[in-house]
Amino acid sequence: ALVVPKPPEPTEAPLENNLQPSSRIPWARLLKRVFQVDVESCSLCGDKMKITAAIEDPQVIKKILGHLGLPTKPPKIWPARGPPGSAPDFDEVQQFPEFDFA
Repeated sequence: ALVVPKPPEPTEAPLENNLQPSSRIPWARLLKRVFQVDVESCSLCGDKMKITAAIEDPQVIKKILGHLGLPTKPPKIWPARGPPGSAPDFDEVQQFPEFDFA
């Protein structure tokens, strides 16, 4: 009979279960860094805020926005502009346009 040693016991959880540090920065920290707005702190008392609900139903969202007097339709998407190199030179632009109000 062939004697084979028992494989060693794993000392840590499999790789997919290990929490590894992420290179992603949380959105709240990015907002604070860029706009100096701390969306995680209450503006009245300074306590840390937490999410209590996530509303995803479009009809409910429209109803809430309408009740608050906010627009219920998304803003118009404007077409993309060309690259900055395609802008006219200042020599081609009329600085003081002549308006005909007659």
